[in-house]
Formats: sequence, structure tokens, C-alpha cells
Amino acid sequence: MASRKFLILLLASAFIAASCNQIVLWKPQQQAQPEEAQPIIEIGGKELTVELADTVEKQLLGLSGRESLPQNGGMLFIFSESHRYTFWMKNMNFPLDIIWIKDGRVFEINANAQPEPGVKDSELKIFIPSQAVDRVLEVNAGWTSENNINPGDEVMFRF
Repeated sequence: MASRKFLILLLASAFIAASCNQIVLWKPQQQAQPEEAQPIIEIGGKELTVELADTVEKQLLGLSGRESLPQNGGMLFIFSESHRYTFWMKNMNFPLDIIWIKDGRVFEINANAQPEPGVKDSELKIFIPSQAVDRVLEVNAGWTSENNINPGDEVMFRF
């Protein structure tokens, strides 16, 4: 009996809503999601917007296969421990400056690392710092000299 009354009430509600030519559905309010802020790095008073290579998959891919980087853009490789990581220009289409970072400071710079199209993987030039580092920043070739970036410069991270 109660289910019959419920069914009649439901049908009556549908009839009333249909006769008004308008059905209003309740939707829960969605909270606005804040836009994800792009990570920023500041070196020598110059800011770069960076992509984070913070997983093994992103680190293996790096910037390979891309056509370019934004003028003040880069890719920051974040490692869980300090090590003498090796980099190469496999499948790269543009030259880079490789900035080796240790304890929040520029440690070394490999300027103007060139792509090597057609070179076998086993013959590609390997870039490696002289000591262990915890982060590596790749930027457009020439960026470090244009912005007077040198070993010892402080690197500030805003994620």
C-alpha cells in the first residue's frame, strides 16, 4: 500500500512538472578547481617556467621529439638522491644548455649541447657532471650566457 501511494505521488509530481513545460534537475554545486600553477625557477634574477620531470617515465622521455621550448621555459629533472646522472641528446631537435644543480645552486653548465641526428645511440655524446647533483635543468641553448648564469648562482624553486 505504501509503495502504491509513493508511485501515485511520483506520477503526480512528474505530471505537474511536465505541465509546467520545465523540469528542473538539482545539481550539486561544483567547487571551482584552482588552475594548477606552472612551476617557476629563478636563477640570477631571471625566471623560467618549467615542466617537471619528476618520474622515471618523464625523465626517460625528457624533451626528445619536441620541436622547441618556450623562450623562458625549461624542463627540471628532480631526483630522489644525488648522483652523477648522465644525459644525451637522443631524438632531440634543438640544442640545449644543461644546468647541473646541487644543493640549490648551479654546479656546472654544459652550454650548447647539440642534437646528433642519425648518430647511433652507442655513439651519442654523453653529458655527465663532475660530481653528484640532485637536479638538472634543460633550457634553450644560449640562455645561460644571455642571462649571465654561472656556477654558484642560487636556484630558487616555486612549485
